[in-house]
Amino acid sequence: KCKKWAKSIKKKNRSVYDAVGLQGLATIRTWTGTPVCYVVTTLLRDVNRKLSTLQPILPFLRLFYRALHRLPGSFLRKGRFFRAETGNRPNFKTRMKAGEHFFFVA
Repeated sequence: KCKKWAKSIKKKNRSVYDAVGLQGLATIRTWTGTPVCYVVTTLLRDVNRKLSTLQPILPFLRLFYRALHRLPGSFLRKGRFFRAETGNRPNFKTRMKAGEHFFFVA
């Protein structure tokens, strides 16, 4: 499904397709349109994580970050964003301070 969606971008927005590529677009779609983001963030947040537990997701993360960095500037936004996530983060208020910038990927 993700690859099919990525191919459809070629017709809708050729410049984005050329900049990011088929694999990159499919990777972004995988992150935003499937439970992959929850699996990856759970593995990264695990206090007992080891390189061996992260090894399987590293190729995906490389593709994902490469694709994000290739997105045209028109896809970058500044402003107030709200996000939802599963579970409670006990340190949310200490991490998010008024006036500070942070990166958010959706």
